[in-house]
Amino acid sequence: MCDVPLRNRGGTYDTISIIMAVISSSIVVSRIAFKLFVTHGLSPDDYVILLLAVVAAPSVVITHYGTTPNGLGRDIWTLEPQTITDFLYYFFFMAILYFTQVTLVKLCLLLFYLRIFPGPTVRRLLWGTIVFTVLFGVIFFFVAIFQCSPISFFWEHWDGEHKGSCLDINAIAWANAGISIALDLWMLAIPLVQLKALNLHWKKKIGVGLMFCVGTLYVIPFLFSVGVCNPSQFVWLTAFASPALPSCRSSVFRHLWSLPNRTTRHGTTFLSRCGRQSRSTSASCAPACRRCV
Repeated sequence: MCDVPLRNRGGTYDTISIIMAVISSSIVVSRIAFKLFVTHGLSPDDYVILLLAVVAAPSVVITHYGTTPNGLGRDIWTLEPQTITDFLYYFFFMAILYFTQVTLVKLCLLLFYLRIFPGPTVRRLLWGTIVFTVLFGVIFFFVAIFQCSPISFFWEHWDGEHKGSCLDINAIAWANAGISIALDLWMLAIPLVQLKALNLHWKKKIGVGLMFCVGTLYVIPFLFSVGVCNPSQFVWLTAFASPALPSCRSSVFRHLWSLPNRTTRHGTTFLSRCGRQSRSTSASCAPACRRCV
């Protein structure tokens, strides 16, 4: 058409989505298996991880059998009218699942923080953040479902032949992005502030801080993907967001315990067993904390 080459990047996105889903699922399975057969118990954040995996699975299926076959990664002028309608139909469910997944990822990290930070002040901040995150997730979950009246107008309005009304989709996307990114930065600041209490060399503090920062890398491609229906942005968002499944947090935990000096300036352990303060030595406290992971 007009000597413009036909583009189809849907296969690339589909492949990356499947690969990242397999990697993330493998980490989750290994994590849960370790908790069940070695430590013989699951913590609240583990249950949220399992729920997150259950919610994420339909996204991969919908991507493979729904959005990609119906035009994801292709120019819209090359698609049949029914194909466009079908794509928007599947995208409607992807949006609902996405808002749910973002909320669950944040809850996983917040519940994990509750187990490793014993201070009363930080725990009050964490509980307040958990309440805010739940409200944030519930509100956008229902906004995603009922943003159009009737609901079917979401995937039918594009042709101008159906009657209905929708909220400003761009405003919803920007509002969700702004709140989500601000919440991510707040959640990053909480553990970084706690690092000040560690009696560690400044280089080691930087190393631990950088590990916490890795979990926020998915914010970078998300900034460029908001309001842009570009498959390249979807690819990068998927590649960065999939590892956000916080089952990989165990590596951070083990690294913290590998540090030679694990006590705070006030004599309490930074990672005490199940969030309780302890004046145990680092050698006696470490086994108890490993059971808490």
